[in-house]
Amino acid sequence: MRLREGGLLLAIAAASFAARASAADYGADDTGDVSAIQNRTYHLGQEFEFSVSVLPYDAFYKAVAPEFAYTVHFSDSFAWEAVRVGYAQRFDTNLKSQLLSLGTQPTAFEEVELFLSSDLMWSPLYAKMALVNKAVIYGELYGVLGGGAYHTTQAWRAAPNIGLGGRLFLSKVVSLRLEVRESVLIENSTPSVIDVNLGLSFNFGSAE
Repeated sequence: MRLREGGLLLAIAAASFAARASAADYGADDTGDVSAIQNRTYHLGQEFEFSVSVLPYDAFYKAVAPEFAYTVHFSDSFAWEAVRVGYAQRFDTNLKSQLLSLGTQPTAFEEVELFLSSDLMWSPLYAKMALVNKAVIYGELYGVLGGGAYHTTQAWRAAPNIGLGGRLFLSKVVSLRLEVRESVLIENSTPSVIDVNLGLSFNFGSAE
């Protein structure tokens, strides 16, 4: 009987030792790193964008503006949009037409004619997605912060701006961009200008 009890205790001790050794090995390998994250497929270098924007915010006029932008990408996350320039083709709203018919002078309405800006860009989110389980698409979300100047029908106005955009990669060279930006015109009765633009970008070189 004592021999049998001694054998049972020895078996329990061996099992406990093996369990502890297995747990220690598991804890040593469990570093918390996620190995499923893949490297980016698309990298950007020097980027030229041609876009069309809409200025829909003002109650007295609306505008459509062709735009051009040049951006230098320092990494996958940070870039400098060195210049963005646009020319606004304006259209009067019914409200402005009614006010003018009542004798209001046209010079009372300040409208955007030309604008340019320079911004820093930060792209924290890069995504790989399945499109209806038939195709894989790549994209990113980014923010912009900077400043510029607006030439209106009255004067040049300094204008700090902020915006949010998204990019859909069509190839290593071509991508589609959609942005919404808000610029605050300094010393102007109009508090801000909203710019919604859709553009096609061409990438040359790579930041990586």
